[in-house]
Amino acid sequence: MSALNILRLRFDTPIQPYELPAFRDVITDFLGFTGVYIVQCDWRTAWELVHFDREVSLPVELAYPSLQWRLYRQGNGFTPGLVCLSDRLHEVEESLARNGGSKVILNGRAYPIWCRAPEHETLHIGTSKRLHAYELQQYLPMEGQNLADFNQIQDHQERRRIVDRMLLNHLLVFAKAVSAEMKYDLRVDNLFIRPREAVTVGDQSFNAFHLHFQSNLNMPNGVGLGCKAGLGYGVVKALR
Repeated sequence: MSALNILRLRFDTPIQPYELPAFRDVITDFLGFTGVYIVQCDWRTAWELVHFDREVSLPVELAYPSLQWRLYRQGNGFTPGLVCLSDRLHEVEESLARNGGSKVILNGRAYPIWCRAPEHETLHIGTSKRLHAYELQQYLPMEGQNLADFNQIQDHQERRRIVDRMLLNHLLVFAKAVSAEMKYDLRVDNLFIRPREAVTVGDQSFNAFHLHFQSNLNMPNGVGLGCKAGLGYGVVKALR
């Protein structure tokens, strides 16, 4: 199986949830990592479209973000974190070490760049005969007109089929992005969909999905799937 190197960082900088996109932009620009991705996935080979009763237009390429931002609750507030899935992990660590204690300006305030001790993990990614159990929180499988069309569908089984297909597609995009070893066809089994919950991304509101499922693709804890994966939505939790 393909080995994926993972770096997890937590900043000791309290922020509000709505500030996370701006914090991401400030930090990635300050450290020089703007626009870093693992791979651009051609949807004609990596993305099987869910067809509605109209033409769906998508960009030719879909990017899976290698820098994925998270929010962690600390006391009565929140602190940001970063999950790095890039072959440039050493650059992220070195840059943060050089700039530790430096300050960036966010919404008119100065924030020091301090990180806790980094956590490293190496995991072999691929498909097998074994099924792994996962929980997927605040998952956004689609957005824009596709989401508007989905919300008009009344048939429960059709909605479930679409969510199942979109989840399989996002798993495939992740697998291709990390060069997973696909010895067996990718599967999603025993999908359980909890009631949707309202989430806010910037100035937009969405009804996110909360899923439980099994797949024969092994994944690390805390990686993101779906739309806005780089901003802490669609976070995978491996269930043991």
